[in-house]
Amino acid sequence: MSSLLGSLPSEIILNIIPHLSVHDLFALCLTCKTTQALAEPLLWNDIELHQERFHGPSRYQAIPPSYRPASERVYHRTSPEEYLADYVTELKAEALFKGLHETRVRDGDRLRTLTAHIRHLCTPVVPFREPCLNAHGVDAMLPVWQLLPFFTKLETLELQASYYLNDEDEKFVPEITAPPLPNLRYVKLFGNIPRAVVRWILRSGATIECLELGLLDRPISSQPHDDPAFSPLASENLAEDDDDASDYGSLIAECLVPRPLGDFLPPEGVVLPKLRHLYLGQPSDNNSLYSQYVLTYSSRAEVFSLTSWVAILQASRQTLETLVLEQRPAAAITTPFSATSVEYVETNMEGVGSELLMEAIGIVIKDQRAPFAALNKVYLYGVAVNHDFTREVGQILPGEKFMSVLKVMNIKCEARMGRWCPFDHYGGKGIDERPAEWTMDVPEEDIGWDYLLGEV
Repeated sequence: MSSLLGSLPSEIILNIIPHLSVHDLFALCLTCKTTQALAEPLLWNDIELHQERFHGPSRYQAIPPSYRPASERVYHRTSPEEYLADYVTELKAEALFKGLHETRVRDGDRLRTLTAHIRHLCTPVVPFREPCLNAHGVDAMLPVWQLLPFFTKLETLELQASYYLNDEDEKFVPEITAPPLPNLRYVKLFGNIPRAVVRWILRSGATIECLELGLLDRPISSQPHDDPAFSPLASENLAEDDDDASDYGSLIAECLVPRPLGDFLPPEGVVLPKLRHLYLGQPSDNNSLYSQYVLTYSSRAEVFSLTSWVAILQASRQTLETLVLEQRPAAAITTPFSATSVEYVETNMEGVGSELLMEAIGIVIKDQRAPFAALNKVYLYGVAVNHDFTREVGQILPGEKFMSVLKVMNIKCEARMGRWCPFDHYGGKGIDERPAEWTMDVPEEDIGWDYLLGEV
């Protein structure tokens, strides 16, 4: 069989292989060197480790449409059982990065050849599933983050990262000094991605056209626990609530809401001359009737995060066309048993949690000294506006003030219902850092989260 395939003209094989599945491409690479040389670049071109439903329309209605629609992705075979989908995805990611590391140890040139084929990478990163054994007893296993600089030809990069099981396993990532990725056009970063990694990726800002960020800081366990999974770091200075030098808010209640990541831009600043689409998302404070715990929300963490957001906006003034802002009201882990995502968000419609966001972004957008030349559409998720909810007479919600500013500037805006951000009230971790959800996978909750609250 291998000799027959090897004798075929390359033109015929090149016409056939684009129609093959990932599994068949892999089998073809094993037949002979001739077919391997032709099939290998296509096999490695697009690494999509999620199940098809992860990006599919059954999960959410993409408003605005995704930069990379589900129909353009190359999926591996799906898990026969839906509940195993995430586990299978994690195993695939582990196998990929373990294999790349072992290739690096055996033959660094071979690793560079393989990674040079990869144009698209979409994968979860689960730290406690990171390969931890030495490869051939020669070299310690590199963390996933330190393998990323080998992907020198990437055009799209999508990472969804969860966190360690506890602070005993916690590892801090040093600054990455590798050169930027020269071809990067689309970046989606969600969950607990280290600052050093985000900084390095954003140094490729000169070519990025679409940027989506839903970044979380390291978790902190609730104060009442005697044996917390994640204790505050000394540098976080959480003990002094009134200390102006403190980076974040103090632990004063039962549960600390997952904190948005701040200070993630390169020290030299960020340059985004081609950015057209920007998504910025974060967990938020709430006053939902369904909340069963007293929550602590770190306003200092939000300010820290908004400082980076504002810098990104200012760097994209000349080209930005679409802006998506999302806040997800925090819900302790037991809350899902008493409410659905939409019910939880619907009872949080007094504007709690959106004041800082709306004020900070509003100031930047309406600054006529440096106007946004191309901005024509803004989407809000989880921001209360124009909703039939009891409020004081004459009360104007922060989201409504923001939309009024956009109306005066002739910028279209849609405000939609949005979803919650469930988190582990013991460990302080977000349950699921999926880019479309940040929520638990309950199919009936797909109804209503994109409900239109108001538009201008």
